[in-house]
Amino acid sequence: LIRHEKQGVKIERALRQRGIVARISGGGQRCYNRMPIRDLANALGELSNPAADLEFLCMLHSPLVGLSLDAVVMLAARRQSGERIGDMIRSDLVALPEADREKLQRFLAWFSPLQEVADRQSAWEVISAMFAKSPYLEQLARQPDRHQSIANVRKLFSMAVADRQLGAQEFAEKIRRIQNLRHKEGDAPALDDDENSVKIMTIHKAKGLEFPVVLLPDNFRNTSPRKNGKYVLVDQDSGLVFFRFGKREPELFKWYWGRTVEREIAEEERVFYVAFTRAQEHLWVLCNPDGAGKQRWSDRLGEFAKSIQSDPQA
Repeated sequence: LIRHEKQGVKIERALRQRGIVARISGGGQRCYNRMPIRDLANALGELSNPAADLEFLCMLHSPLVGLSLDAVVMLAARRQSGERIGDMIRSDLVALPEADREKLQRFLAWFSPLQEVADRQSAWEVISAMFAKSPYLEQLARQPDRHQSIANVRKLFSMAVADRQLGAQEFAEKIRRIQNLRHKEGDAPALDDDENSVKIMTIHKAKGLEFPVVLLPDNFRNTSPRKNGKYVLVDQDSGLVFFRFGKREPELFKWYWGRTVEREIAEEERVFYVAFTRAQEHLWVLCNPDGAGKQRWSDRLGEFAKSIQSDPQA
């Protein structure tokens, strides 16, 4: 259980790098900003309306083609002023390493014929052709986060099927607009709820749920409000404004700051109460006992745990 969704991304990545199946539950990740979705958007744009060399180079490095980064940089460096990367590689495969040259030849074998008809086909037909003719899905299946990547790609394909009137370029533009809006569309479910995996979710979303084992990994921050740099405090309920001047703190400022700290601590305790009471059998809490200057929750966790144990409703 985590405090904020951004923490979950790092934890998920670290677990997957160690071969542990993990997923962020509750959907808060930006599905459309995931790399597989961006790769497909680049390919759809290039197929239907080739224009941007950067997108083309990104596509060459993606699982759709699989060129090495060295090869991509070499292609970009050899481009003449006003010359498009796509045109250049068709006329001259240049002095690429043999493995990259073979990948590029296989890519052109399916990409060029598809590009000739892509502007007359719907997006779902173009995506289907890419899946069938490129090594894209096979390459995704080899990646550490293969379950989630394939699930998100299938979700995008389902969207294209549901919107059959959109062409490849229109569908690519739709994805771009959603990405620019930073839309928090959740990831597609990649695993069943009963799958033996690590589930990552915010404490807020865990309200009302229980789990056999709960781990609270992120208790190293200073959760109390800091006074440093604060010269103005505003009470949003009453509209009152409290000032301090330099190191001088008027009594009203100190009084209101004390109230602010008390409210923040009370809110933190409510959050921790929810987190502590989600475990059915085992609760693991990671903290820094030497956390001087980092956080003070480790000083109070023991007493807080005792108060929960003595609560008949807990």
